[in-house]
Amino acid sequence: MAEKKTAREPGCFGKNLAVIRAALHLSQEQLGEKVGLSRQQVYRYEQGLTFEPLHSTVERVASFAGVSQEQLTHTLLREGDIHVDGR
Repeated sequence: MAEKKTAREPGCFGKNLAVIRAALHLSQEQLGEKVGLSRQQVYRYEQGLTFEPLHSTVERVASFAGVSQEQLTHTLLREGDIHVDGR
């Protein structure tokens, strides 16, 4: 039987980007540099103007924040969930 995936919460990825930025005290530009996004793209995700990130973007951000890709796209993170080495 195929594994059932939970539905994504709309805007979850963008909301989680904002949580990651707050936890690490980074600007949109600084976070973008660390995960390979422009400041404008970080803004668009955080504001809910862009909902569906590329898979490669999800991989990079999840790896950077120390969370799973599913956590990043399916659940709302809290600052305590972020586990970045070498901030």
